[in-house]
Amino acid sequence: MNELNVKLQGKDQFVYDMYINVRAFKSKLTLFSRQISNESFAHFPTLATQRVATRNAKKYSQLLDDLHREFCRRFSDFEKIDKFLQLVSCPLSHTLKQHCMTCNWN
Repeated sequence: MNELNVKLQGKDQFVYDMYINVRAFKSKLTLFSRQISNESFAHFPTLATQRVATRNAKKYSQLLDDLHREFCRRFSDFEKIDKFLQLVSCPLSHTLKQHCMTCNWN
């Protein structure tokens, strides 16, 4: 999470880059939660050495799920403007019709 924090606070950030970083972090949280709930601690080598890790796997997974939900809530504005962000980041990948539909132009 510290790495994400540093990325979001950097200077001259384009909003689409910030969105990509947040989306990537949310994907990591989902991956980590699934792996821990399956008692796979590949991304958590220190936790894997603990005997209590498997007993608390559900608890850790739930905490990661809670963190994911909180991120979704706090960054919900990005989801609302996702199509605009994609349009601005790579305008040549869309047709004129798609541009008009994204912007609600007739």
